[in-house]
Amino acid sequence: MSEQIQQAPVEKINNDWMLRVLAQTAGMPIILTTAAGLIAGEILGEAEYLDLLQNAVADGWGGPAESMRTMFAPAIEHIERLPKDHIHLRNAKLYTSTGVLEVGVNGLWRGRLEQVIGHSIGRVTVHTS
Repeated sequence: MSEQIQQAPVEKINNDWMLRVLAQTAGMPIILTTAAGLIAGEILGEAEYLDLLQNAVADGWGGPAESMRTMFAPAIEHIERLPKDHIHLRNAKLYTSTGVLEVGVNGLWRGRLEQVIGHSIGRVTVHTS
């Protein structure tokens, strides 16, 4: 007699436990390998990322965007309830075969953990000859 075992659906998360831990380590320099290229920056906590982003958007667009200064306040207030499935960077740069690009508003970048191919702790150093 054979038994059929049903597996519970697996959540689509990044199974790289180390990257999930690192994503919660604010201030650490990191290099991420993504489909777009290498993205390097310093890890930010989600609350700090949201606060910096909402202020950058309001500062950049002026008067009419002033209300955006608090657009993420409810999320920040309940940050512990949000899923931890993204990594947030400041001073982010994208390194590709054609050059280096600053990304995001004021160098702020957010990416899904499941989309990261690999990672290294540290900074990118470009040597020119």
